[in-house]
Amino acid sequence: VVDPDRRVRLTMTYPTCTGRNYAEVLRVVDSLQLAARAAVATPAGWNVGEKVYDKVLLLPVVKDDAAKKMFPKGVVTAEMPSGGRYMRWVKP
Repeated sequence: VVDPDRRVRLTMTYPTCTGRNYAEVLRVVDSLQLAARAAVATPAGWNVGEKVYDKVLLLPVVKDDAAKKMFPKGVVTAEMPSGGRYMRWVKP
């Protein structure tokens, strides 16, 4: 998958004896488009609109005050064993 800036964003190599999963390619394109719009990361298995994956991770480079403006519905922060508060979820 190549983005509009002509950067390679995804390569997948399958052995010739293995079938291709085009649904995965479409899932990755959806994830890349969402990440470009909203500075988020999607978990493995995430698909647009699925209730089980209704939240995505906010990228660590997004500051807390900017996150509140970007996601007015709220940012959920998890306390990590290290005391860090860098795991943040938002609804896309």
